[in-house]
Amino acid sequence: MAAMKDKAGGWKTVCVRLDGMAVDLSAADPAKLPRRMKVLNWGENQNARNQRVFVGRKLQAALNAPTYPFRKIPLDFEHNTLPGTPAYKESAEPRRVAAFSSVDVVEGEGVFITVLNWTPAGVENAAHYCDLSAGAVTDKDGEVVAMPSVGLCRCGAVEGMDFAEFALSAETTAALNAITQNTTTEVDELNWKELICKALGMDAATASDDDVAAKLAEALKRPDVTALTASITGTADRVTALSAEVGTFRAELEKRDKQAVLDRARMDGKVVALNADAVAKLSAADLQAHVDALAVTVPLSARTPGAMKPEAGSEAGPDEQQRAIALNCGVDPDSVWPAKK
Repeated sequence: MAAMKDKAGGWKTVCVRLDGMAVDLSAADPAKLPRRMKVLNWGENQNARNQRVFVGRKLQAALNAPTYPFRKIPLDFEHNTLPGTPAYKESAEPRRVAAFSSVDVVEGEGVFITVLNWTPAGVENAAHYCDLSAGAVTDKDGEVVAMPSVGLCRCGAVEGMDFAEFALSAETTAALNAITQNTTTEVDELNWKELICKALGMDAATASDDDVAAKLAEALKRPDVTALTASITGTADRVTALSAEVGTFRAELEKRDKQAVLDRARMDGKVVALNADAVAKLSAADLQAHVDALAVTVPLSARTPGAMKPEAGSEAGPDEQQRAIALNCGVDPDSVWPAKK
């Protein structure tokens, strides 16, 4: 495979056949003819003339550009639609083609054509061919930027069939110039090392490739799942134990608060007629509300003789019965029932 420089725009147009990519075109029934076929590999495409033909993101970007000129391309016979080839020189318009196809690029795999429709000539003559040859436009670095045609070829084509000079039209040249100018910066200036170093906190200017690789490998290490699980389990056990301790502490505080409510109720002369189970079911606030609603039923003042106020006696003082009662109680009868003066 060789490449010729196009004088109109500086492009190289090459015809490239993939080794080992024979296709089955033996079916006479157009419904059984292949619809999707690979024509170039992703990355480098080796060839006998050692010319660089590289498929990458430039072709992807070009195909996605709204001004890309080769949306529907011919699948021709021996590149008879490609100016500069022997088949082109030996034929005349209207030149026969086998089919019309679209082109797409699958990253990591290569360039594929999808047949939109087979022509009658293609159905009739496809069985006479077994190879595909891509008519590719490359830039000065050998990177494919366009695919204007693909040719059906026979295995072991004659020497000199593997190159062509394709004089692009002014409109096509302008379109490709615009596409490559808009995509080259995006593709070529993307510095992966700088991006990775920035993410890792490294200086791209001083860090070696080995340093970056080692740092990236360290950052991508998976954590020890077993140790992490054990740590999480241990933490969960500690939290459970702490929750139990907190629960016990809260229960003790609640019990203390309830006892304080009951003690205040007795001091206020209120009788709480609730058994222990009933008190246990109430909160301290509910128990306090119950006590607040109770009436005072227990006298709080002393009722002993020593604390009793003397009743008003008669003019003569206590009678015999009163005197006997007072003496039996150990109290002076005259102090209880003094004589009125």
